[in-house]
Amino acid sequence: MKKTIITVNSAKATITTALMCICLVFTACIGCNDTDIIKSSKKGNSFLEGENNPLAGTKWELTGFVDVENGKTKPPEEGWGHPDYPSYSITFETDSSFFGYSGNDMFGSYHIYDNSDSISIFIHMMTKKMGHPDEKLYGTSLDKVQSFIIKESDTNILQLFYNDNKNYLEFIEVTL
Repeated sequence: MKKTIITVNSAKATITTALMCICLVFTACIGCNDTDIIKSSKKGNSFLEGENNPLAGTKWELTGFVDVENGKTKPPEEGWGHPDYPSYSITFETDSSFFGYSGNDMFGSYHIYDNSDSISIFIHMMTKKMGHPDEKLYGTSLDKVQSFIIKESDTNILQLFYNDNKNYLEFIEVTL
């Protein structure tokens, strides 16, 4: 009969490798759930990229949480923001990634669907330090966004709709 001897070091290495694989899979899935995958696959549209993407290369500062049914706007509570960032902001990059600030840093990806106002936002990571009073509301609202409108004027306004268009986040564009 053949005996297999496992040393403590090889067992630790195997466990460490397994944990690293689990972490990689978990990290890839953060911000993505089954309903997001179904929502994306049902659209059947291609994504807007580069110069065709109206959000690419723009930065926005949150001005309010809007409840459409009640006609009420709740301004975000101010915290102790970083001097270079507004308290609640989001910057859309040209490569379909974004980063934002809510007292904590966040980043992720977004997709705008061709020939529609549909958008999916996937938050991949958000730091967990003491932050602003409304940062949880901000993060969960961004994660539920389904569509958007840009109102062009002297100060462009972005509205990110969620909860079946019952609510939206309203932003003003800021200079990069």
